[in-house]
Amino acid sequence: MQLSFREKGLSKETKRRILVLTFIFILALIFFGVVLNFRDSEEVSKMSGATMPTISMHALDTKVNELHGYVMEMDACYMRDSVIPLEENRVLPMTIHTYGAEVSEISYEIRSLDTERKIADTTISDFSVDGDEIHVEPVLENLIDEGTEYLLVLKLTCEERPLYYYTRILIPVEAHAKECLDFAKDFHETSMNGDLDSLAVYMETSEYSNKDTLQHVTIESSLSQIGWKTFDGEQVGEPVVELKDISSNYNVIVFYYQMSRNGTGGQTEYYNVEEYFKIRYGEDHMYLLDYHRDMEQILMPSLVKVEDNLITVGVADSSMNYMSNETGSIVAFVQAGSLYEYNQNAKELTEVFSFRGSDLTDSRTNYGEHNIQILHIDESGTLDFVVYGYMNSGSHEGLCGINLYHYDSTEKLAKEQAFIASTKSYQILNAGFSELLYQSTDGKFFIMMDGTLIQVDLMTLENNELLSNMADQQYAVSASGRYIAWMDDAQISTSIHVRDLETGHIYDVHSNAGELLKPLAFMEDDLVYGLVRESDIDADAAGTQIYPMYQVRIIDISGGGSETLKTYEKPGYYVTEVTKQSYTLYLDRVTLEDGVYMDAPQDTIMNSSGELNKAVGIQVDTDEKLGEVISLVMVPLDGNEHVYVVKNAKAGFVLEGSDRIISVEASSAQEKYYVYVGSSVTLATTNVTKAIVTADEEMGIVVDNTQKYIWKRGRSLYRSAFQDIAVGSSDVDADSSSACISAMLVREGENVEVNTLIARGETPITVLQSALKDYYILDLTGCSLSEVLYYVSIGNPVYVRTGDGEALLIIGYDAVNIDVFDPVQNRTYKIGAEDAQEQFAQQGSVYISYIKE
Repeated sequence: MQLSFREKGLSKETKRRILVLTFIFILALIFFGVVLNFRDSEEVSKMSGATMPTISMHALDTKVNELHGYVMEMDACYMRDSVIPLEENRVLPMTIHTYGAEVSEISYEIRSLDTERKIADTTISDFSVDGDEIHVEPVLENLIDEGTEYLLVLKLTCEERPLYYYTRILIPVEAHAKECLDFAKDFHETSMNGDLDSLAVYMETSEYSNKDTLQHVTIESSLSQIGWKTFDGEQVGEPVVELKDISSNYNVIVFYYQMSRNGTGGQTEYYNVEEYFKIRYGEDHMYLLDYHRDMEQILMPSLVKVEDNLITVGVADSSMNYMSNETGSIVAFVQAGSLYEYNQNAKELTEVFSFRGSDLTDSRTNYGEHNIQILHIDESGTLDFVVYGYMNSGSHEGLCGINLYHYDSTEKLAKEQAFIASTKSYQILNAGFSELLYQSTDGKFFIMMDGTLIQVDLMTLENNELLSNMADQQYAVSASGRYIAWMDDAQISTSIHVRDLETGHIYDVHSNAGELLKPLAFMEDDLVYGLVRESDIDADAAGTQIYPMYQVRIIDISGGGSETLKTYEKPGYYVTEVTKQSYTLYLDRVTLEDGVYMDAPQDTIMNSSGELNKAVGIQVDTDEKLGEVISLVMVPLDGNEHVYVVKNAKAGFVLEGSDRIISVEASSAQEKYYVYVGSSVTLATTNVTKAIVTADEEMGIVVDNTQKYIWKRGRSLYRSAFQDIAVGSSDVDADSSSACISAMLVREGENVEVNTLIARGETPITVLQSALKDYYILDLTGCSLSEVLYYVSIGNPVYVRTGDGEALLIIGYDAVNIDVFDPVQNRTYKIGAEDAQEQFAQQGSVYISYIKE
């Protein structure tokens, strides 16, 4: 019998197949590894440096107003960063700093501030070149009127592409801008190395001001703080001088510069400084109306001090923008225009985003017209964030808009998702949309622009409007941006809609019978709204509806329901407005006295647990040299673990092509009022009274969508009474309220039967609006007497309620009195300003005036 033996294990054929498959697998790994690595090497890059020229103007014997260029035409109406005073000969010397770029053509346009009227469109052929500088001295057209601001648009053809530079020009009238600038220079130099006692007369030092900080120094600070205390640094180069406002009442001047000092290990530390002056000229004495100096340290990761769970980032704002993961082991924060992330577990500090390169003193990459907002952070440190405003460098240099990024903390890559271009300036962009930015987990990006909620699909870049043309008081947004509450009506409604932007779910909060609702704010993600009884609704003398809220309610809406967390209700008091600051709600209240709603003391609701719930906190310490310094307090370390040294890293970028640039604009928008303090927009609102009160508090101005001045804090010290006030013949026997409106109309050339219209149900506001078509009619109810005197100073009367159906016209003032016209008695007389303020406040501070469009 023949025996056959079988070899144990795999057959030769099987082994051969395995060897072939293994070989193919290894080849595939090598192939895909090479391909993917090649792809990554093509896509991963660093932030490229700044390349565009800047332009410096020459005025008042000083180099002023460094202009930064745009690669696309902007909405010039909103470009009011600085103003250039011209001499009567209208010569405008300027220097173009090319930084090696080739400029082939220079031209300019002059337009009215609203851009509707073109004054000039001129090409400049006469210029001289000196290395990287081009010197130009054009003589501007003689169509420029003294005392009127115009828009100047400079155009350069640079490297075969057009660049646009924007500023305002003005031939001042009795502004004494040179004297005010010289004063600011002297104050600045004296604070650096001079006789500080000579500055004492200009200060308003308060015992309540923070005496330790050098980060924010004000007119209320000590002379020691003005003189930099023991800060052992020195100024880097000359300040960039910006003239922000020029008028006969005051001049606003801002210095931008850097300070440097020797840090740990002999390395140089740099600090960005902004020094703000508001100055009024006097023949015998200069008046410093407002002053502040803000300093922020440019973070150098190699110099950051870490001690266990504290990371000290130096001189920075204690309200800095930051966000941590839930456990408090990773934190992302924004400082001096750059984004960083600290990972305590990995003992590593990463620069996630920055426009700056190796030269920390380059004014182009240090230009501060941008901001960064962190949208989301997960437990691993992966981030979603946006950079918005002017792009100092990189692939979008010279554009203004919103850049969306996704940062992968494992790969240390910041991937650009989309760029939303805008034709509006950073200041308008910041004021108009930053209250709502949210990115959902399914790739939808939400942005609120001018009262319109827009959704962008980050995959397809398609966008659509979810809500449109809403006024400020019509909606509220949660702190996270995830929830928005709104009502369909402009002032008050029977229901409030709540939308979860993450899930898309919408649900309603309904009122009870006889009541109405109004969304007010959010405390974190809890909705705050007010309840109004229909029977309590009233109108003031100007015809404006008053909606007194008898109760304020806070509800939890996160689960799709409306669980009540807190109610605020005090008998006899009504809430008219709610303002949220940090974790506090400020309630403006009124009481009903003799049928008139009168102002009552403000009250507050505080969220005491808000700060305690943060996984990472802010700690403020005092450094002997630097004053107050900021530390981020991470989660405590385990056991005996200590951290003193951390690694430094810098994220790479994966940039998208030009096909990922989109433009998103609201189809319609409410009339907006912008509060400017210097060149910064501190408030954008549809409420003119709110804008004026804010501008008064912050010593700013108010302009509208067309940049027309609506209100200025400064005014002439005396205004004589009008001589041409009279009442329409048909309204001689009318009540004083109607007679005042009649007198305002007669003064503007309109003779309307006001008394008849009022009897038909018209209000003073609607009568003026229908008769004065080319005027802005301003309901100034709630303003103070001193605030409304601005309109008298520019030549317009102010209507003021003095009782039921009774009113006066304010037509003049001096240092202690106001001049009023009584149309019933047809006489003009004086009232002490303090007595008048008290009398008018007792009647609800109802004022009406107008300005010509």
